[in-house]
Amino acid sequence: MNLSKIQIALLSFVWVILDFFTKNLIEHKSYIITNFLHLRFSREYPKFDLIPQLAPYASHIAIFGSILSLIIMGYFYTKYYYRVVLIAIGMIMAGIIGNLIDKLQFGWSRVFIDIHHTSLLMFFDTPQIPLFNLADILIVWGALIFIFSKKW
Repeated sequence: MNLSKIQIALLSFVWVILDFFTKNLIEHKSYIITNFLHLRFSREYPKFDLIPQLAPYASHIAIFGSILSLIIMGYFYTKYYYRVVLIAIGMIMAGIIGNLIDKLQFGWSRVFIDIHHTSLLMFFDTPQIPLFNLADILIVWGALIFIFSKKW
């Protein structure tokens, strides 16, 4: 393992700590930053709307899926040496770990970022954009960087 992989692993650890810190900071509180951005605590339970018979096992399936995703990302982390790909994988792994900690501790994820913008609602079938957290941001941006990097 070269130095850049160690540095990226440490950066991922810092991201997990930041996710944990922000969730604890906002827990059971609400802040209106702007008309566009609100911070309000909520719980996000794993859902299985397509297969209702699996609903009682949703937390177990989400935990298993998270662990499986970590194993897959760990494989990619050992395979690639390009810094941008490693940073993307580190972001994805940090996000998965952040949400996995919540699922193991509570059975649900703590979410708190609430965006209010009517032009964004066309992408969702609900009257409100779903709440999310720092871990979700890391997963989405890490996946986008990974997909659009030409190094893999």
